[in-house]
Amino acid sequence: KVAPAQLKEKRNTQNKKTPVRVVLSNTAQETGYNPLYYETNQIYTWSTADTLLQEKLDNLEQLTDFDVSNNLKAAIERVYDFCEDPTECDNAAWWPQIFYDTLTTDIRTTCITNDLMETLNKNSLYEAYRMYIKSRPEEKMYGLNYETIHGWDTEALFGYGWFQLASSSDRKQRKLEANLRDLVEYICYDKDIEEWTTTNTLVVENQDFPSAISFDSKVPQKRECNFWAGKDMLQWGWQN
Repeated sequence: KVAPAQLKEKRNTQNKKTPVRVVLSNTAQETGYNPLYYETNQIYTWSTADTLLQEKLDNLEQLTDFDVSNNLKAAIERVYDFCEDPTECDNAAWWPQIFYDTLTTDIRTTCITNDLMETLNKNSLYEAYRMYIKSRPEEKMYGLNYETIHGWDTEALFGYGWFQLASSSDRKQRKLEANLRDLVEYICYDKDIEEWTTTNTLVVENQDFPSAISFDSKVPQKRECNFWAGKDMLQWGWQN
């Protein structure tokens, strides 16, 4: 596993006197940042998504000697609801770009962050909580829908000015900003978020706080992460 396994051992963290509360969070399409600003990996059709996925699997085999099985691409597409017949696909929440960016985010970030949470919670000096951000703007760039991309959460929380968005998306950003800052206030002032435990996931979406948050009894993308783990493909974490 990529997550540092030594953190589960209390003897490796003996300098800590009291438990440390840690919130581990990522956005659902962290890797979607790149296509919005560069042509690399921009995907407009399901056939392009299919081709790009095969190219990446070929590169993986060539660069790492990882044995990519003949049926791996088909298995990935089954797990991630690939649209075999675009004439029959009419899903406003699932399109070719979000298909690709979700699966690459899972393998590089989401699943590995899940592993880290589970590792930390084996050590009594940590209390690790999981958060998963699905809030996203309604903006388009280069004809692509914005997703819950890398930096969307930190921009809302800290206001770096990275995203200069149109008014519709500004509203989404202000809402996420208010939601995250309300959430931080709860955490900093030790206000109870009663349903949030070290075994479930707090999910942040587009509604107003506190209705913007919901709870999943599982870690994010559990089914998908079990798939990747079974294929021994959680070896390449995104080091930011």
